[in-house]
Amino acid sequence: MREDKLYYQDPYLVAFDSTVIECIPKGNLYTVILEKTAFYPEGGGQSYDIGYIDNAKVLEVHTVDGKVVHTTDTSLTPGEKCHGVINWERRFSHMQHHTAEHIVSGIIHKLYGADNIGFHLGTEFVTMDYNVNLNDSDIEKIELLSNEAVYKNLPVKIDYYDSVPPISYRSKIEIEGEIRIVTVEDYDVCACCGTQTKTTGEIGTIKIIDFHKYKGGTRLYMLCGDKAIKDYQLKQNNIKSISALLSVKPESSFTAVQNLLEEKNSLKQEISRLKMSLHRLKAEAIEPSSKVILFMEDYSMEDLIKFGGIIKEKAPLIALFSGKDDEGYKYCVYSEDNDIKALASKINSALNGKGGGREFISGNMNSLKKDIEEFFESL
Repeated sequence: MREDKLYYQDPYLVAFDSTVIECIPKGNLYTVILEKTAFYPEGGGQSYDIGYIDNAKVLEVHTVDGKVVHTTDTSLTPGEKCHGVINWERRFSHMQHHTAEHIVSGIIHKLYGADNIGFHLGTEFVTMDYNVNLNDSDIEKIELLSNEAVYKNLPVKIDYYDSVPPISYRSKIEIEGEIRIVTVEDYDVCACCGTQTKTTGEIGTIKIIDFHKYKGGTRLYMLCGDKAIKDYQLKQNNIKSISALLSVKPESSFTAVQNLLEEKNSLKQEISRLKMSLHRLKAEAIEPSSKVILFMEDYSMEDLIKFGGIIKEKAPLIALFSGKDDEGYKYCVYSEDNDIKALASKINSALNGKGGGREFISGNMNSLKKDIEEFFESL
């Protein structure tokens, strides 16, 4: 264990004193190397710490050629003493989520023989990828067993080995040299370089908020501690608001929404039927001619196409529009005597339009009504 990496000696260390070894300008920022640091650099799926070194804000922390490099917004003087303070809220959240990942991954490995092939500890949630297909029932079981590990408040043990240890452990990659093993008894033994809580109880809560198929396996989305509680509060408030709007109890809101959607679909079908009746009535009033050019009020593109299909036998050229001069127009054109592709190109070029089709032309155009009328009258 490197003595200059204070985050391994004590992951609960918030403030520390050190000496500036190097400070190099990089654009408007600076890259800083300290004699020792408590700032965890990005690695092992865990994001970096942020905070301050004296008055310099630490924006990022990475490992470069084995050295921990801090990116700051202010320069520091090499050779001078300095005081660092990490953002504890962010660090502790990372510790909670990383230890929780070990528990969840250990359980999935034990139950399904699956490997964790991807892990990212982001600012909003944790994603974990496994080479096994999981379903709703599996996720519920994994979540319950994971929280049982939390309730037991088990110690999280960390050991260092100079070479491959004589024990069975999980690892995403082959490791050479010193190996850091994190153990949660009865749940997981895994090679890991991240920061962990002292006990599983400090995780607070493990909540798998979503999952889906990913690269032949499953991707899980997880929240822990305060983040899990805030997510629950948000969703609970949403359910309360929805149930109040629907005048039902929260536990009946799903059924109420289902009924509402069924009613909506029924009304949509009725509206569609009435629209078709209206289209046919309007069509009866149109006399056959050489061309029909109509501007329809508040017609959707779907309505234009349906109406055009009904009246396309009325004339060799049917041109329908809906819109306003200052907003532009939707259009639908049926033509028997013109090459559709060539006509679409001509329309779009002349009237600043975008559209096309095979049996008819539909799209949008930004032109004045009088210019549209003049163009189609000239065809």
